[in-house]
Amino acid sequence: MLRKFVLLFGAQVVFGGTLVINNIVLSRVLGPAGRGMVALLVAVPMVTMMLTNLGFQFSAPYLVVRGEAPPNVVFGSVFAVTAAISGFFFLLAVLFRGPLITKLYQNLPPTAVIFSIVSIPAVLLLFYLEPVWVALDTMRVSVAAKLIQSAMYFASVLILVAGLRLGVVGGIAAFAIGAWSATLFAIAAAVWLAPHPRVERRALKRGLAFGLKAYVGYWSDHVIYRADTFVLTYLSGFQQLGYYAFAQPLAELIWYISNSVKPILFARVAGESEGATSVTPAVVRLVLSFAALMAVGIFAVAVVIVRFYLTAFGPALVPLAILLASTVIAVIFQLLLSDVTARGRAGTASLLFPVRL
Repeated sequence: MLRKFVLLFGAQVVFGGTLVINNIVLSRVLGPAGRGMVALLVAVPMVTMMLTNLGFQFSAPYLVVRGEAPPNVVFGSVFAVTAAISGFFFLLAVLFRGPLITKLYQNLPPTAVIFSIVSIPAVLLLFYLEPVWVALDTMRVSVAAKLIQSAMYFASVLILVAGLRLGVVGGIAAFAIGAWSATLFAIAAAVWLAPHPRVERRALKRGLAFGLKAYVGYWSDHVIYRADTFVLTYLSGFQQLGYYAFAQPLAELIWYISNSVKPILFARVAGESEGATSVTPAVVRLVLSFAALMAVGIFAVAVVIVRFYLTAFGPALVPLAILLASTVIAVIFQLLLSDVTARGRAGTASLLFPVRL
Protein backbone atom coordinates (compact mmCIF):
# COMPACT_ATOMS: atom_id res chain seq x y z
CA MET A 1 0.00 0.00 0.00
CA LEU A 2 2.83 2.40 0.90
CA ARG A 3 4.67 1.68 -2.35
CA LYS A 4 1.57 2.44 -4.39
CA PHE A 5 1.01 5.68 -2.49
CA VAL A 6 4.59 6.83 -3.00
CA LEU A 7 4.36 6.21 -6.75
CA LEU A 8 0.99 7.91 -7.14
CA PHE A 9 1.85 10.81 -4.88
CA GLY A 10 5.16 11.34 -6.65
CA ALA A 11 3.35 11.61 -9.95
CA GLN A 12 0.80 13.94 -8.38
CA VAL A 13 3.58 16.15 -7.02
CA VAL A 14 5.09 16.51 -10.49
CA PHE A 15 1.66 17.13 -11.99
CA GLY A 16 0.74 19.63 -9.28
CA GLY A 17 4.07 21.41 -9.56
CA THR A 18 3.55 21.76 -13.29
CA LEU A 19 0.09 23.20 -12.72
CA VAL A 20 1.50 25.73 -10.27
CA ILE A 21 4.12 26.89 -12.77
CA ASN A 22 1.53 27.00 -15.54
CA ASN A 23 -0.76 28.97 -13.26
CA ILE A 24 1.99 31.53 -12.62
CA VAL A 25 2.88 31.82 -16.33
CA LEU A 26 -0.75 32.19 -17.40
CA SER A 27 -1.39 34.76 -14.66
CA ARG A 28 1.71 36.77 -15.55
CA VAL A 29 1.15 36.78 -19.33
CA LEU A 30 -2.66 37.02 -19.47
CA GLY A 31 -3.44 39.08 -16.35
CA PRO A 32 -6.47 38.52 -14.08
CA ALA A 33 -9.11 38.75 -16.85
CA GLY A 34 -7.28 36.45 -19.26
CA ARG A 35 -6.54 33.99 -16.45
CA GLY A 36 -10.25 33.95 -15.67
CA MET A 37 -11.12 33.18 -19.29
CA VAL A 38 -8.77 30.20 -19.38
CA ALA A 39 -10.22 29.02 -16.07
CA LEU A 40 -13.73 28.97 -17.54
CA LEU A 41 -12.56 27.12 -20.66
CA VAL A 42 -10.85 24.45 -18.53
CA ALA A 43 -13.74 24.26 -16.06
CA VAL A 44 -16.29 23.21 -18.68
CA PRO A 45 -14.66 19.87 -19.65
CA MET A 46 -13.70 19.18 -16.03
CA VAL A 47 -17.22 19.83 -14.74
CA THR A 48 -18.71 17.86 -17.63
CA MET A 49 -16.51 14.91 -16.69
CA MET A 50 -17.41 15.15 -13.04
CA LEU A 51 -21.14 15.54 -13.51
CA THR A 52 -21.75 13.01 -16.29
CA ASN A 53 -19.41 10.10 -15.50
CA LEU A 54 -22.29 7.86 -14.29
CA GLY A 55 -20.14 6.62 -11.40
CA PHE A 56 -18.12 4.30 -13.60
CA GLN A 57 -14.88 5.42 -11.94
CA PHE A 58 -16.10 3.37 -8.94
CA SER A 59 -17.42 0.45 -10.95
CA ALA A 60 -14.34 -0.24 -13.10
CA PRO A 61 -11.87 -0.90 -10.24
CA TYR A 62 -14.58 -2.65 -8.20
CA LEU A 63 -15.19 -5.15 -10.99
CA VAL A 64 -11.44 -5.79 -11.28
CA VAL A 65 -10.75 -6.23 -7.55
CA ARG A 66 -13.79 -8.48 -7.07
CA GLY A 67 -12.91 -10.57 -10.11
CA GLU A 68 -16.33 -9.94 -11.66
CA ALA A 69 -14.89 -9.05 -15.07
CA PRO A 70 -11.52 -9.60 -16.80
CA PRO A 71 -9.36 -6.53 -17.53
CA ASN A 72 -10.09 -6.47 -21.28
CA VAL A 73 -13.84 -6.36 -20.55
CA VAL A 74 -13.35 -3.56 -18.00
CA PHE A 75 -11.27 -1.56 -20.49
CA GLY A 76 -13.83 -2.20 -23.22
CA SER A 77 -16.61 -0.99 -20.94
CA VAL A 78 -14.65 2.14 -20.04
CA PHE A 79 -14.07 2.92 -23.72
CA ALA A 80 -17.74 2.34 -24.53
CA VAL A 81 -19.05 4.57 -21.73
CA THR A 82 -16.55 7.31 -22.63
CA ALA A 83 -17.54 7.20 -26.31
CA ALA A 84 -21.26 7.30 -25.48
CA ILE A 85 -21.00 10.28 -23.12
CA SER A 86 -18.63 12.17 -25.44
CA GLY A 87 -20.83 11.57 -28.47
CA PHE A 88 -23.84 12.85 -26.59
CA PHE A 89 -22.11 16.08 -25.66
CA PHE A 90 -20.68 16.65 -29.13
CA LEU A 91 -24.21 16.35 -30.50
CA LEU A 92 -25.47 18.87 -27.98
CA ALA A 93 -22.60 21.21 -28.84
CA VAL A 94 -23.52 21.14 -32.53
CA LEU A 95 -27.25 21.57 -31.95
CA PHE A 96 -26.90 24.36 -29.39
CA ARG A 97 -23.67 26.00 -30.50
CA GLY A 98 -25.19 29.51 -30.41
CA PRO A 99 -26.31 29.50 -26.76
CA LEU A 100 -23.22 27.45 -25.87
CA ILE A 101 -20.87 30.22 -26.99
CA THR A 102 -22.93 33.20 -25.83
CA LYS A 103 -24.21 31.87 -22.51
CA LEU A 104 -21.96 29.13 -21.19
CA TYR A 105 -18.69 30.41 -22.65
CA GLN A 106 -19.58 34.10 -22.39
CA ASN A 107 -18.66 34.92 -26.03
CA LEU A 108 -15.11 33.63 -25.80
CA PRO A 109 -13.35 32.98 -29.17
CA PRO A 110 -14.93 30.02 -31.06
CA THR A 111 -11.48 28.42 -31.54
CA ALA A 112 -10.96 28.41 -27.78
CA VAL A 113 -14.42 26.89 -27.28
CA ILE A 114 -13.59 24.08 -29.73
CA PHE A 115 -10.40 23.20 -27.84
CA SER A 116 -12.41 23.18 -24.62
CA ILE A 117 -15.05 20.80 -25.97
CA VAL A 118 -12.63 18.36 -27.61
CA SER A 119 -10.90 17.95 -24.23
CA ILE A 120 -13.97 16.23 -22.76
CA PRO A 121 -13.26 12.64 -23.97
CA ALA A 122 -9.63 12.89 -22.86
CA VAL A 123 -10.28 14.05 -19.30
CA LEU A 124 -13.15 11.56 -18.95
CA LEU A 125 -11.07 8.57 -20.06
CA LEU A 126 -8.11 9.49 -17.86
CA PHE A 127 -10.49 9.86 -14.93
CA TYR A 128 -11.97 6.41 -15.51
CA LEU A 129 -8.66 4.62 -16.00
CA GLU A 130 -6.61 5.91 -13.06
CA PRO A 131 -8.29 3.70 -10.39
CA VAL A 132 -8.14 0.73 -12.77
CA TRP A 133 -4.33 0.95 -12.94
CA VAL A 134 -4.28 0.79 -9.13
CA ALA A 135 -6.66 -2.18 -9.05
CA LEU A 136 -4.49 -4.03 -11.60
CA ASP A 137 -1.31 -3.13 -9.69
CA THR A 138 0.11 -1.42 -12.79
CA MET A 139 1.01 1.85 -11.12
CA ARG A 140 3.74 2.56 -13.64
CA VAL A 141 1.08 3.26 -16.27
CA SER A 142 -0.72 5.78 -14.06
CA VAL A 143 2.55 7.50 -13.19
CA ALA A 144 3.66 7.61 -16.84
CA ALA A 145 0.32 9.08 -17.94
CA LYS A 146 0.57 11.82 -15.31
CA LEU A 147 4.13 12.65 -16.32
CA ILE A 148 3.24 12.79 -20.01
CA GLN A 149 0.29 15.06 -19.34
CA SER A 150 2.41 17.32 -17.13
CA ALA A 151 5.28 17.57 -19.59
CA MET A 152 3.09 18.24 -22.63
CA TYR A 153 0.91 20.77 -20.82
CA PHE A 154 3.94 22.64 -19.47
CA ALA A 155 5.77 22.65 -22.81
CA SER A 156 2.63 23.78 -24.65
CA VAL A 157 2.04 26.67 -22.24
CA LEU A 158 5.61 27.86 -22.67
CA ILE A 159 5.42 27.64 -26.47
CA LEU A 160 1.85 28.77 -27.16
CA VAL A 161 1.28 31.31 -24.38
CA ALA A 162 4.68 32.60 -23.29
CA GLY A 163 6.42 32.19 -26.66
CA LEU A 164 3.88 32.67 -29.46
CA ARG A 165 1.59 34.86 -27.35
CA LEU A 166 -1.58 33.10 -28.49
CA GLY A 167 -3.37 34.28 -25.38
CA VAL A 168 -6.53 32.56 -24.18
CA VAL A 169 -6.63 30.23 -27.20
CA GLY A 170 -3.07 29.13 -26.46
CA GLY A 171 -3.95 28.46 -22.82
CA ILE A 172 -6.83 26.09 -23.54
CA ALA A 173 -4.99 24.52 -26.49
CA ALA A 174 -2.13 23.66 -24.11
CA PHE A 175 -4.59 21.99 -21.74
CA ALA A 176 -6.10 19.94 -24.60
CA ILE A 177 -2.68 18.86 -25.89
CA GLY A 178 -1.60 17.67 -22.44
CA ALA A 179 -4.83 15.74 -21.83
CA TRP A 180 -4.89 14.04 -25.23
CA SER A 181 -1.21 13.09 -25.09
CA ALA A 182 -1.79 11.24 -21.83
CA THR A 183 -5.01 9.72 -23.12
CA LEU A 184 -3.43 8.24 -26.24
CA PHE A 185 -0.71 6.72 -24.09
CA ALA A 186 -3.31 5.29 -21.67
CA ILE A 187 -5.30 3.72 -24.52
CA ALA A 188 -2.16 2.10 -25.95
CA ALA A 189 -1.20 0.81 -22.49
CA ALA A 190 -4.67 -0.66 -21.93
CA VAL A 191 -4.61 -2.49 -25.26
CA TRP A 192 -1.10 -3.78 -24.54
CA LEU A 193 -1.94 -5.00 -21.01
CA ALA A 194 -5.29 -6.54 -21.94
CA PRO A 195 -5.48 -7.22 -25.70
CA HIS A 196 -8.78 -7.17 -27.56
CA PRO A 197 -10.89 -4.94 -25.29
CA ARG A 198 -14.54 -5.86 -25.59
CA VAL A 199 -17.88 -4.97 -24.07
CA GLU A 200 -19.93 -7.57 -22.23
CA ARG A 201 -23.50 -6.64 -21.54
CA ARG A 202 -23.50 -8.30 -18.12
CA ALA A 203 -20.39 -6.44 -16.92
CA LEU A 204 -21.60 -3.13 -18.33
CA LYS A 205 -24.99 -3.57 -16.68
CA ARG A 206 -23.39 -4.52 -13.37
CA GLY A 207 -20.98 -1.60 -13.58
CA LEU A 208 -23.68 0.95 -14.29
CA ALA A 209 -25.94 -0.44 -11.56
CA PHE A 210 -23.16 -0.18 -8.97
CA GLY A 211 -21.78 3.14 -10.20
CA LEU A 212 -25.10 4.95 -10.47
CA LYS A 213 -25.77 4.44 -6.77
CA ALA A 214 -22.59 6.32 -5.89
CA TYR A 215 -23.02 8.75 -8.79
CA VAL A 216 -26.04 10.48 -7.25
CA GLY A 217 -24.05 11.61 -4.25
CA TYR A 218 -20.90 12.23 -6.29
CA TRP A 219 -22.86 14.55 -8.58
CA SER A 220 -24.16 16.55 -5.62
CA ASP A 221 -20.68 16.80 -4.15
CA HIS A 222 -19.13 18.26 -7.27
CA VAL A 223 -21.94 20.72 -7.83
CA ILE A 224 -20.74 22.20 -4.53
CA TYR A 225 -17.09 22.11 -5.54
CA ARG A 226 -17.39 23.38 -9.12
CA ALA A 227 -20.39 25.69 -9.33
CA ASP A 228 -18.21 28.53 -8.01
CA THR A 229 -16.43 29.07 -11.34
CA PHE A 230 -19.67 29.64 -13.23
CA VAL A 231 -21.30 31.73 -10.50
CA LEU A 232 -18.28 34.05 -10.38
CA THR A 233 -18.21 34.34 -14.17
CA TYR A 234 -21.82 35.42 -14.42
CA LEU A 235 -21.97 37.62 -11.32
CA SER A 236 -18.51 39.20 -11.09
CA GLY A 237 -16.81 38.90 -14.49
CA PHE A 238 -13.53 37.48 -15.67
CA GLN A 239 -11.26 39.66 -13.54
CA GLN A 240 -12.71 38.43 -10.24
CA LEU A 241 -12.71 34.90 -11.64
CA GLY A 242 -9.03 35.39 -12.46
CA TYR A 243 -8.22 36.03 -8.80
CA TYR A 244 -10.18 32.96 -7.79
CA ALA A 245 -8.63 30.88 -10.58
CA PHE A 246 -5.19 31.73 -9.24
CA ALA A 247 -6.14 30.61 -5.71
CA GLN A 248 -8.18 27.51 -6.51
CA PRO A 249 -5.50 25.25 -8.07
CA LEU A 250 -3.09 26.18 -5.27
CA ALA A 251 -5.62 25.11 -2.63
CA GLU A 252 -6.47 21.93 -4.51
CA LEU A 253 -2.84 20.83 -4.37
CA ILE A 254 -3.84 19.42 -0.99
CA TRP A 255 -6.22 17.02 -2.69
CA TYR A 256 -3.33 15.47 -4.57
CA ILE A 257 -2.55 13.70 -1.30
CA SER A 258 -6.08 12.36 -0.87
CA ASN A 259 -6.40 11.65 -4.60
CA SER A 260 -3.25 9.51 -4.36
CA VAL A 261 -4.63 7.64 -1.37
CA LYS A 262 -8.26 7.16 -2.48
CA PRO A 263 -7.78 4.59 -5.27
CA ILE A 264 -5.34 2.61 -3.11
CA LEU A 265 -7.66 2.70 -0.10
CA PHE A 266 -10.59 1.74 -2.33
CA ALA A 267 -8.80 -1.31 -3.72
CA ARG A 268 -7.56 -2.32 -0.25
CA VAL A 269 -10.99 -2.06 1.41
CA ALA A 270 -12.81 -3.70 -1.51
CA GLY A 271 -10.50 -6.71 -1.23
CA GLU A 272 -10.76 -7.04 2.57
CA SER A 273 -12.49 -10.06 4.06
CA GLU A 274 -15.40 -9.65 6.47
CA GLY A 275 -14.24 -8.79 9.99
CA ALA A 276 -10.78 -7.65 8.94
CA THR A 277 -9.31 -4.66 10.77
CA SER A 278 -9.73 -1.57 8.62
CA VAL A 279 -6.77 0.66 7.81
CA THR A 280 -9.05 3.63 7.10
CA PRO A 281 -8.83 5.42 10.51
CA ALA A 282 -5.04 5.42 10.48
CA VAL A 283 -4.96 6.56 6.85
CA VAL A 284 -7.36 9.45 7.57
CA ARG A 285 -5.29 10.68 10.53
CA LEU A 286 -2.05 10.54 8.60
CA VAL A 287 -3.37 12.25 5.48
CA LEU A 288 -5.17 14.95 7.46
CA SER A 289 -2.00 15.83 9.39
CA PHE A 290 0.01 16.04 6.19
CA ALA A 291 -2.71 18.14 4.53
CA ALA A 292 -2.75 20.70 7.36
CA LEU A 293 1.02 21.19 7.17
CA MET A 294 0.85 21.43 3.41
CA ALA A 295 -1.84 24.15 3.61
CA VAL A 296 0.41 26.36 5.76
CA GLY A 297 3.30 25.93 3.34
CA ILE A 298 1.18 26.68 0.27
CA PHE A 299 -0.14 29.93 1.75
CA ALA A 300 3.33 31.10 2.72
CA VAL A 301 4.72 30.45 -0.76
CA ALA A 302 1.70 32.16 -2.37
CA VAL A 303 2.28 35.30 -0.30
CA VAL A 304 5.88 35.48 -1.53
CA ILE A 305 4.87 34.95 -5.19
CA VAL A 306 2.19 37.64 -5.05
CA ARG A 307 4.43 40.06 -3.17
CA PHE A 308 7.37 39.90 -5.57
CA TYR A 309 6.09 38.59 -8.92
CA LEU A 310 2.30 38.71 -9.36
CA THR A 311 1.48 41.98 -7.64
CA ALA A 312 -1.81 42.30 -9.54
CA PHE A 313 -3.10 39.18 -7.76
CA GLY A 314 -3.04 40.54 -4.19
CA PRO A 315 -6.85 40.15 -3.85
CA ALA A 316 -6.45 36.40 -4.43
CA LEU A 317 -4.84 35.77 -1.01
CA VAL A 318 -8.06 36.01 1.02
CA PRO A 319 -9.98 33.44 -1.07
CA LEU A 320 -6.86 31.26 -1.03
CA ALA A 321 -6.87 31.17 2.78
CA ILE A 322 -10.56 30.23 2.83
CA LEU A 323 -10.10 27.55 0.16
CA LEU A 324 -7.12 26.03 1.96
CA ALA A 325 -9.11 25.61 5.17
CA SER A 326 -12.03 24.01 3.35
CA THR A 327 -9.91 21.63 1.28
CA VAL A 328 -8.16 20.32 4.40
CA ILE A 329 -11.50 19.56 6.04
CA ALA A 330 -12.83 17.94 2.86
CA VAL A 331 -10.01 15.38 2.95
CA ILE A 332 -11.77 13.55 5.79
CA PHE A 333 -15.00 13.24 3.86
CA GLN A 334 -13.29 12.14 0.66
CA LEU A 335 -11.45 9.25 2.31
CA LEU A 336 -14.42 8.05 4.34
CA LEU A 337 -16.63 8.06 1.24
CA SER A 338 -14.05 5.97 -0.59
CA ASP A 339 -14.15 3.45 2.26
CA VAL A 340 -17.96 3.24 2.33
CA THR A 341 -18.22 2.86 -1.44
CA ALA A 342 -15.52 0.15 -1.54
CA ARG A 343 -17.59 -1.91 0.88
CA GLY A 344 -20.30 -2.16 -1.76
CA ARG A 345 -22.49 0.45 -0.07
CA ALA A 346 -22.60 2.98 -2.87
CA GLY A 347 -26.20 3.87 -2.06
CA THR A 348 -25.27 4.66 1.54
CA ALA A 349 -22.41 6.84 0.32
CA SER A 350 -24.81 8.85 -1.83
CA LEU A 351 -27.16 9.41 1.10
CA LEU A 352 -24.34 11.12 3.01
CA PHE A 353 -23.98 13.95 0.47
CA PRO A 354 -27.35 15.68 1.13
CA VAL A 355 -26.32 15.91 4.80
CA ARG A 356 -23.50 18.25 3.73
CA LEU A 357 -25.93 20.48 1.90
